[in-house]
Amino acid sequence: MAVTVEKDVRNATEINHIALSMGHAVVNLMAINCVDLAQEKILFIGAGQMMNQIAPHFKNMPVAKKSVINRTIERGRLLAERINADSLDLARIASVVNDYSVIIVCSGNSELILDAEILQPTIMNPGKQLLSIDLSMPLLTQLTLRKYSNITIVTVDDIAKIVDVGIEKRKTAAADASDLIDHKLIEYQSWLKKRGLTPVI
Repeated sequence: MAVTVEKDVRNATEINHIALSMGHAVVNLMAINCVDLAQEKILFIGAGQMMNQIAPHFKNMPVAKKSVINRTIERGRLLAERINADSLDLARIASVVNDYSVIIVCSGNSELILDAEILQPTIMNPGKQLLSIDLSMPLLTQLTLRKYSNITIVTVDDIAKIVDVGIEKRKTAAADASDLIDHKLIEYQSWLKKRGLTPVI
């Protein structure tokens, strides 16, 4: 009965679909912005602590391609192995970045990585959509790229708002779940009483 109630809670409330972490929020953003996940190619720029928390959310995502690009090749390779992705050297970024439709940036670089110059092939191809999710502080994506209709940029501040809203939504969903559990407990206690009367009957 406990397993049944757990399934009922997940089906009757949104508790299992609310972003409470950066990684969960990033995955949700991809689901919203990408029409066909099977066609998407994801590039992870950076392999630091935060990226190691976020990237594993994509391990089993059914996308066309995943790659990790990092200045330290060995660190990038280790993360790539964890999420079933390719590993690339940061020195190659200019030659490969426009091959991807989703770019997740979380790096300690002090200079811009994604700007109008490096993304020129994408800018000149309005039929191609690019989603850039920049979780770096400071940002490594040039925000003026937002003026191009085929480029969507999401920053760490945008993600933080989603997580904050998710926490409030989870509280509401938890209250709904509690009501459902209370109702099921009453049913369970009624069943127990009937079981207790069986020997008498």
